[in-house]
Amino acid sequence: MAWPEPTDYNEAIQSPQVCFSDDELRHAQPVLSPLGLPMPCAGNFALVYQMNGAANQSWAVKCFTREAPARRQRYQAISEHLNRAALPFTVDFRYLEQGIRIGGQWYPAVKMRWVEGLTLNALLREHVDRPQVLQRLAQMWLPLAQKLRTAGIAHADLQHGNVLLVPGQKAATLDLRLIDYDGMFVPALAEVPSGEVDVPVRPLAKVSIPLNLVRGLIRLLEAQVIAWEDAHGQPVPDLPTSVAPNSQDPSGGDG
Repeated sequence: MAWPEPTDYNEAIQSPQVCFSDDELRHAQPVLSPLGLPMPCAGNFALVYQMNGAANQSWAVKCFTREAPARRQRYQAISEHLNRAALPFTVDFRYLEQGIRIGGQWYPAVKMRWVEGLTLNALLREHVDRPQVLQRLAQMWLPLAQKLRTAGIAHADLQHGNVLLVPGQKAATLDLRLIDYDGMFVPALAEVPSGEVDVPVRPLAKVSIPLNLVRGLIRLLEAQVIAWEDAHGQPVPDLPTSVAPNSQDPSGGDG
């Protein structure tokens, strides 16, 4: 079927009581620019709008601009698995088959609670000269990766914008949140094509989880490099490929 254009979504979402089937979204309002126009975050195949409702509740509404294989099946399996896993760094969402109405026709949408926080690279850019912050972030990241592996989950798109740092439960602390689950792998999807990458189904089931952990660590290192270079205005200097025999152990140990 033909999918709406961004201009179609921008026009429809300004009348939430008309375009949405979900009651909470029907009584919410989109965040607008100073010119009074919606401000979606655009991706490869979707637009995400922030909708503000009553009692300071906000939602991210993802509207799709093209078809994806087994989209409904994928989101249902991911939702069920995340509900069972109850991980502290994931965000509740609902897949709405009748999500948004454009020109008299219903199209699917995803409703996720809006998460307000700093992206991974933004946090590192702000704290690039505070190694204790980077060390603490690494200490937070590794348990997250371990919990994903134990739960049989691979996020599959751990780019900087999908990793958020949000205020923690204790004062002056931060917690991690992962968003955007379009390409997520869970065991029930072992025989279902990925919504993000064009790879054979069985190899995806075998390598998704360990590969996801490697990618996650790479993203963390990439963000640190980007933040350092932005702060210092020059490339990160090359590291020595070996350590002189008489040099001091950087760990402070005796060898």
